[in-house]
Amino acid sequence: MYFVMLLHILLNGGILEAQAFTQLNTQLVACLYFLGVVAVNLFALLSGYLGINSCFKRRRIIELWLQVLFYSWLCLWGMIISQRDLGLMEIVKALFPTVFQQHWYFNAYLGVCFLAPLLKLGLKQLSQKLAF
Repeated sequence: MYFVMLLHILLNGGILEAQAFTQLNTQLVACLYFLGVVAVNLFALLSGYLGINSCFKRRRIIELWLQVLFYSWLCLWGMIISQRDLGLMEIVKALFPTVFQQHWYFNAYLGVCFLAPLLKLGLKQLSQKLAF
């Protein structure tokens, strides 16, 4: 999770766009960036592996969606309090983050959750065919 957060800091914190880098700093930032990308993929793989035997729970999806909504609104509130110059579209995107795909990982996770029962059924049928 640390590297996922680090990747977000690198992407959104302006570090990658900074011009005053030495060659060593550039290589260090590149390594941290690639570790973050690998961490996101490992996080997805582990989520799938650990959740393969769990059943689909609508309540859990709603809880996750409410968490995404809460943190989006909290960040919006923080930007308003800090008097950041916000456009109307930025505000609308923060109010409806899943519609405007502001949190791509949650949208992808949501899609996989809805497809998981079909994937499980397909894998079960495939394994039965391979057994015979």
